[in-house]
Amino acid sequence: STVTVQLRDASGNTLASGGDAVFLATSLGTLTPASGTTDAGGQFTATLASATPGTATVTAYLGASAAGPVIGTVEVTVAADGGQP
Repeated sequence: STVTVQLRDASGNTLASGGDAVFLATSLGTLTPASGTTDAGGQFTATLASATPGTATVTAYLGASAAGPVIGTVEVTVAADGGQP
């Protein structure tokens, strides 16, 4: 499954600049990469894979670790092959 974070300002407008650090954490499986910086469109994309099917809770943080402020959380249903059903 692909997980994409889109940074927005306080008014909900898409940030059209890059270079902001993002860290992702999951309750199931692994995210590759789990951290990095946003692109010129304010997006950061990672792949979620798991050998175990189930529901993964993915949390995005602003910064290089889970110590940063939470950007958002999403639940992803993962099939055994790592894809969405």
